[in-house]
Amino acid sequence: MFLTTFLPCIICHKRKRPNISILGKNICGECEQNLVKTEVDHPSYAVFKDIIKVIWFGD
Repeated sequence: MFLTTFLPCIICHKRKRPNISILGKNICGECEQNLVKTEVDHPSYAVFKDIIKVIWFGD
C-alpha cells in the first residue's frame, strides 16, 4: 500500500497531491496549469511572479 502525502499548495494553499516541487514548495496541478497558461499582461501574472520569487529567494 502506498501512502500519499497531501501538501499545501504554495499558490492556492489547498492541501493537494504534490505535482511540482520547487525548493521543497508544492505547486498543485491546477495552479501549475493556471501558471503556465497565464498571459504576461494578465493581472494574475504579477501574483504568480511574486510567489515564485518567494519560493526562490525566501520570505
